Amino acid sequence: MGKMGGKYGSWKKSLRTAGMVTTVSLIFLDTSYRTMDSSLGHDDL
Repeated sequence: MGKMGGKYGSWKKSLRTAGMVTTVSLIFLDTSYRTMDSSLGHDDL
C-alpha cells in the first residue's frame, strides 16, 4: 500500500510539473506570436 501511495504521489507531482511547463510554453508562444504580429504590421489570424 505504501509503495502505491508513493508511486501515485510522484505521478501527481510530475503531472503538476508538466502542467506548469505547458502553461509557461503557451504563454511564451502567445507572447512570441503577438511580438511577430506587431513587428510584421498585419494580423491575418
